[in-house]
Amino acid sequence: MFRPTYRVEWKKVRTVFGVVVALLFFTTAADAQIFGGKGLFNRKEDAPVGLTADQIGLPTPLTGRVEAVKGMEIQFELKAESKTPAAKVEFLIRTFPSAGKITSMTDHPTKRNVAVVTYYADPGSSAESDAFAFAVRYRGGRYSSAMRYDIGLGDVKSEISTDKEINFGEVSIGSSAEKEVTVRNLGKANFETTLSLAPPWYLVEPANGKLSLAGNGMQKVKVSFRPTLAGETSYFLSFARSKHGTTKLIGTGGEPFQLVTPQATLSLDEESGKRVGALVLQNTGVKPVRVLARASTRLGASLQKEYFLAPGRETPIKIGLQKTDAAPFDGMVQFYLESGLTKTAQVVAPVVPGSLQISIPDSATTELINFGQVKAGELAERAVVLTNPGGVAVPLEFHVPSPFRILNDPGPVLAPMGSVRIGIGLHPSVASKGPVDVTMNIYGNEQTLPLRLMGNILKSNRVASGPSNLPQGLPLGSMRMSAEPKNTANAGTSENSSQVGNTAGLDNVASNSSSTAVVIGSKAPVPVVNIPDGEDVVYNEGMTERQMHALRSPLGNIISPAVGREINLEIRRPEDLSVLKSETDTITLAWTAPKNPELYDFEVELSGMLDSGSGMPTHVWAPYNQVEINRVGRLVKAEIKNLLPKSAYEFRVFTIDENGKSSAASAGLHAETQPPMDWTYVYLIIALLCVIVLILGVIRIRKDREGEVYQAQYVDD
Repeated sequence: MFRPTYRVEWKKVRTVFGVVVALLFFTTAADAQIFGGKGLFNRKEDAPVGLTADQIGLPTPLTGRVEAVKGMEIQFELKAESKTPAAKVEFLIRTFPSAGKITSMTDHPTKRNVAVVTYYADPGSSAESDAFAFAVRYRGGRYSSAMRYDIGLGDVKSEISTDKEINFGEVSIGSSAEKEVTVRNLGKANFETTLSLAPPWYLVEPANGKLSLAGNGMQKVKVSFRPTLAGETSYFLSFARSKHGTTKLIGTGGEPFQLVTPQATLSLDEESGKRVGALVLQNTGVKPVRVLARASTRLGASLQKEYFLAPGRETPIKIGLQKTDAAPFDGMVQFYLESGLTKTAQVVAPVVPGSLQISIPDSATTELINFGQVKAGELAERAVVLTNPGGVAVPLEFHVPSPFRILNDPGPVLAPMGSVRIGIGLHPSVASKGPVDVTMNIYGNEQTLPLRLMGNILKSNRVASGPSNLPQGLPLGSMRMSAEPKNTANAGTSENSSQVGNTAGLDNVASNSSSTAVVIGSKAPVPVVNIPDGEDVVYNEGMTERQMHALRSPLGNIISPAVGREINLEIRRPEDLSVLKSETDTITLAWTAPKNPELYDFEVELSGMLDSGSGMPTHVWAPYNQVEINRVGRLVKAEIKNLLPKSAYEFRVFTIDENGKSSAASAGLHAETQPPMDWTYVYLIIALLCVIVLILGVIRIRKDREGEVYQAQYVDD
């Protein structure tokens, strides 16, 4: 049997085995390991068979430097020079770093003479650099000398970059504009800062001012520009102390409104009597503007507190002085914004020239006064009021045709902003009769005011023998009074009964009168005229409303005079009648007397009730003789005595000349006496004090009656 023989070619087997080993050697990388001073490149520790250390050779380590950041890991390469790129090199750490640690060292995936080292820098270290040493060898050979490798240490840094400049353009004062600033952190460290700006720049976002950026982060910062002054302004907004960490903010403040008329002159408006003018403001912006206004007190009343200006338009602002303000004016008006912008305009006004204006009380016209029907020999009175609305005095001059006359002296001039009441009377003679129509002229400052005066004079039915019974120039209607007293033997002449000269004469009349006037609240009788027996006394019968108004007193009573007087219209009547002092039974009056007061006497009349015996008492003015008169220059004081407490009175005063003729009556005056002292509380206090004194006396008497008690100093037991 033939057996084939197999011959093993060991040479070929060794060749194949070597190829397989070489393939495994080049395709599988071994990890470099650190074992406390022993660094092995491969797990296999055996040296190549048949080679000595000198035969294997020695690679050369290469030094280097790398930069690391504290608190972060960094990877870098350790290199060595070898015979061939295929030669495997082992790395060994000889000296470890002190400011960090090497966390790992591995083979390079493609390079056999390079190791990859991972290093972590200690964040708490204050060192600025670190180093370690390493050695290299071929597998199975000896290690080279140690080689130093340096590590530069740096803190974690943030690098801030922002916009170089942001221009807001022109923004009107009072308005605002917003823009965004882009901030980037090009570093790896987190960045935090607090932003602050100064007016007119304001931070909108972030609202709290805190800016936080992570590494490689970006954020928008919103800034508002709110100008308060005109012109360009800028501000450097700093995010970090670096070249690119600051942004320049630029903006221009524009005036939101313009004062078109910086000066205004007020002119007199004839219709309103005020000096008026206007200032013009213009809104130059695109938004409505709220403007506040202020001025002096004289001009401020014509201004509103605020005005709204329409965009792109002119707005007139009306200004003016009050009608009662006639003096020259030179002042300022300020228009301002709440932000502080202020514009000032000058306002001037010349003095209002003096002029005359006429008015007639209780009349719808200023051109005509109709006195109506007036009996011959009697006086009808009307009044006109002259007013000077200007700031300059006006000289006065009058032309009054007969039978009209002026009843009071208005003075030579009418003061600025003054007025005067002028009484005009129609006083026809007894023989006059028929209508009268004349024109009275008032002159002042080249100004003439015509006033038409009309009246109808009726035939007089008075007793012609006696003096005038006309009291204070007012019509009495159908009031009838006797021309002479009933008891002619004691009464004297009829002239004494109708013409009053002084207080003594009045007492004589009162003593011979058959009728008495009882003054309300008076303790003393007052003189009145006599009433014939069997003849009714009729007052106010047939009187017109105007005549009744003329007789009306301050309290509204229609009071007729009880004593006839001969009126001299040239005698100035008492003026400025007022109450100086009021007591329980006394009232002190004061008034202004005419010039040369020592030439005149004065007589006070009091309202009272006239009892004619027919059971129909009538309210009358009657002279009062319980009066003490004192004079201080033109000031006259009259102390009216014997009045009742807590009572109301009405007074009027006449001026009496040396011939016994009277002026027109003064204006009526109402006054009241004070209530009497209430003694009730005084009596109660006195009684209480008496009781207290009595009690104290009783206590004192009881103490005095008690016997004295003596006690020895020492007591024997």
